[in-house]
Amino acid sequence: MVDKYGGRKIHYTADVVMAICWALECGFSSFLPYWYPVWITIVVVHRAYRDIAHCREKYGEEWKEYERLCPYLFIPVLIPRFLLTNGKYVY
Repeated sequence: MVDKYGGRKIHYTADVVMAICWALECGFSSFLPYWYPVWITIVVVHRAYRDIAHCREKYGEEWKEYERLCPYLFIPVLIPRFLLTNGKYVY
């Protein structure tokens, strides 16, 4: 479950990538197909933020250790979790 090179919410990344692929299949003649990828990205980021807050409260120090061991949230090695914590690592 803990992999320092993996993302903790990698399944959320897959949801966003899948939505973008579906929109790209429709071409660029309308903005409507691109609404879903925008919406799902907003939902996923909000959900991740709530999940992190809930887990910090529920698991305390154990969650902080998990965050230390697996610092990346969505895309492994590219997007660290501090993007969702106001630019600060919270330990």
